[in-house]
Amino acid sequence: MKKIALMALGLTGVLASCGGGTSTIEGAPTTNWQLRSDVKNVATGEILKAGTYVICNDRPTTVNANVSWGAGATSVQLLARGVKNPNDVRQLADYGVNPAGGTGMATFTFGPGMAPQAIVVNPITTPVRVLGYSNLGTRSTLIGTTNYSSVNWNNYKYPVLESCTTA
Repeated sequence: MKKIALMALGLTGVLASCGGGTSTIEGAPTTNWQLRSDVKNVATGEILKAGTYVICNDRPTTVNANVSWGAGATSVQLLARGVKNPNDVRQLADYGVNPAGGTGMATFTFGPGMAPQAIVVNPITTPVRVLGYSNLGTRSTLIGTTNYSSVNWNNYKYPVLESCTTA
């Protein structure tokens, strides 16, 4: 029995040293709010392009992200941070995963006022005010540990809109 435990402990060290157990978000996550046409940020004059997925600060926003994890991961934690202030990090969810590795869809909802901001059903078509930008990341725990790996941040940056009015 001790040999099996030692072998498992040894395998954990090998997986950790090889970068095993890391997790990432694959591709651009989506939300239930998307721009129907180009809109102008009234605060800066920046144009946000049609098709951009956004987070609405004044109402719930559901986010879907494809997540993958390597062998050795026992859980994957989903995080969001403000782009302008990367210390503004919020934990969104913690998922138990198959330690053999795999992929899955992570779905969660930002409540009103909950998205990091230092950083439509009828899609938004009017001028908007962008409060900041947020992006998502993942980190994972390895077999036999309680510490998380470093965070892998996704490149997609969600504009966080002050208000998403529906027409």
